[in-house]
Amino acid sequence: MGCACLPNSQQSERDYLMSVVAKISHLLKFPPHIIWQKVMNRLKEEFNKGKEKKHYEQRDLRSFSKARLDSVFEFLPLETDSQIRDFLVEMYTEHRFDLLGSGWVSASYDAVAPGLEKYRFQENLTINNFDESGEWLREVVSPMHFLVSQKIWKILLKSNPEYIPIDWQKDSKSGFRWTANIWFKDQRKRSDAATGADIKMPWELSRLQHLPRLISLKPTEKNCREAICQVLDFIMTNPVGMGVNFNCAMDVGIRLANIFIAFDWIRQLHPNLITEETESLISNYCKESTEHILLDIEYREGKTSNHYLGNVLGILFSGVYLPEDSRTLQYLAFGIQELQRSMERQFFNDGSNFEGSTAYHRLSGEMMIWGAAAMLKCNSEKLFNAEKVDIKKWNCKAPLFKPNFSWTKKESDKFWNKLIDSAKFSIDITKTSGEIVQFGDNDSGRFVSLSPIGKMETKSALQSKYFLWNSKISLPEKDFLFNENNLSHAAFVSAVWGLFKMNKEHLPKELYSKAEYEYFSGIRCDIKADEHWACDEVKATTNIPEEFKYYKEFEFDIPGGTDIQELQTTIYPDFQIGILRNQDLFIAIAGISNPNQHHSLSHVHNDKGAIELQIKGIDILTDPGTYLYTPIPERRIEFRDVEAHNTIAIKGYPQNPPLPGRMGLFNLKPKTKVLELTKIKDGLKLILEYDDVIHKREVVVNTEKVIIRDFCTHDFVQQFNPLPYISKGYGKIEKRP
Repeated sequence: MGCACLPNSQQSERDYLMSVVAKISHLLKFPPHIIWQKVMNRLKEEFNKGKEKKHYEQRDLRSFSKARLDSVFEFLPLETDSQIRDFLVEMYTEHRFDLLGSGWVSASYDAVAPGLEKYRFQENLTINNFDESGEWLREVVSPMHFLVSQKIWKILLKSNPEYIPIDWQKDSKSGFRWTANIWFKDQRKRSDAATGADIKMPWELSRLQHLPRLISLKPTEKNCREAICQVLDFIMTNPVGMGVNFNCAMDVGIRLANIFIAFDWIRQLHPNLITEETESLISNYCKESTEHILLDIEYREGKTSNHYLGNVLGILFSGVYLPEDSRTLQYLAFGIQELQRSMERQFFNDGSNFEGSTAYHRLSGEMMIWGAAAMLKCNSEKLFNAEKVDIKKWNCKAPLFKPNFSWTKKESDKFWNKLIDSAKFSIDITKTSGEIVQFGDNDSGRFVSLSPIGKMETKSALQSKYFLWNSKISLPEKDFLFNENNLSHAAFVSAVWGLFKMNKEHLPKELYSKAEYEYFSGIRCDIKADEHWACDEVKATTNIPEEFKYYKEFEFDIPGGTDIQELQTTIYPDFQIGILRNQDLFIAIAGISNPNQHHSLSHVHNDKGAIELQIKGIDILTDPGTYLYTPIPERRIEFRDVEAHNTIAIKGYPQNPPLPGRMGLFNLKPKTKVLELTKIKDGLKLILEYDDVIHKREVVVNTEKVIIRDFCTHDFVQQFNPLPYISKGYGKIEKRP
């Protein structure tokens, strides 16, 4: 089969034109005043780009001027299986990380990448010797930043002369490497055209979430010293505003929180390891990183996103931890203000998140519970002073209003109600296996990841399970490896349950995480929680055909039968998901077409009408997951498409079609609408509309079978597990059982 190919110049021109059309199409979805604000902000960014670039490239913002950090969170010891504990401690101290399905591979400068599918790069820096003088750093940072990096290296070696640095700029799967020599906004110019390069890989490592976990698992002086060295290593090779790890302000915010917590715990456990020089460097670096977030804040006119929430959390943690001055009080006031406003804008009244993704619900929920905890733990005098902050001197495009923290003490405030309900949502979408239904994107994102939820599995079993763990991957010489469960919401749910002192006996055992429950129980919170579950329906507001031209039915047997009298029905009208369950069954059906969800549908899939079905603890129908975002665009499209999901497919009707070009990877044109999501006798009914299609799906249970009935105005195909593989976490891909 032949194909007509465009020359590179023509292809680039076509891609550019498609991108322009897509951006204009996306912009026109907003009201005129929002369009005006967006255009003006964009012009301002372009005007200031040269000045901003010089700000980072021609200055070194890392400083040793005297500064301290406050102590906020008490140390949390983790009690876990000794085999898991010892394995993780060994991996983290040997600089091996399982990042987004990479397997437990080395993050060293000379580690050979196995490749992502057929894509593999050989871009390792040639560093023959990590000499004591630090001359090797000339290969890593720009001449402007070399001297400070060299000084940090010498400080690091005093703590551990045997330390081997981590390559923070490399994608350990594909081998593609970004560079700290280049301003953060120029990083994507190198990688956008490099198929197989996944920018999320260095971002994930740079969150430093493994450091609080390392300290919690085994708080020895050796491990705390290692954590300090890794923080110094990161600061040494990641000057503020340079390299790939400042390209996403959300990840900077997550990193700040994890640095603060890790440093706080080290000082409580082994204060002798903290020198004034080290504390000053870390404190100043965190403050400049906060200023970087404010300069590159992911604030958008409208409802913002989980990225903006990550920005807010980084700023809030800096306000809580950094020494008090007029600027850090602004951080605190802004962080508390935007925590509440983000809850209002990003979580629906039924407690679900507006991203249209069950996995992103956990990420945003974790940011909310940790943000609430930081606020509650903050020094009272600092809070008092933050309410009197001068807002006239605030210079960020995200506004700061006159501070008013009275809502933090009101039980009636929607913030607390939504936080509690967000945990209830996670409980309801969790199957008896302890895994959530996987509707929408899943990038395995966490805010603070402490309890290791997963199990040890044989290396041979994991290599057989995961396609990417092939013979080229250099795994540890061990018989058993830890495999994290990316579909568990136990830590998040237990943290919320603990903060509000709710009865742990009311939690399903698969959602109880002892460490998070007990830790958050110890945080003073006078807000009383209501454990009542609210449930409503989405009822028809338009005329629906009484008869449909096309009808199909499919049945699934229930071995041994079931008691339909025990069936419980839960409907979340804002998220638009319906759930049926008893001790034998778990059934979820997705509508997820609320016009008030995130406007771009960034993390929404074309899964409308899709079903997940579990019978007697065995998955029968499962969502395929996400697998990848940008490194292999066709994989992103494949896993997101309607033809990948357990719903009906109609030729020529993609549900919500993607915008043209690369914008389509995270922007869909909204077309689907839920006309009805209601309970029927022993089942659920969902009615969808898109274009001129009306699709009614009924899921009915009797004592022996689960019956799926589809009615439609157009001819269709019923799809059940249409993809031969499944992804239960970002980057993980395996054959269906």
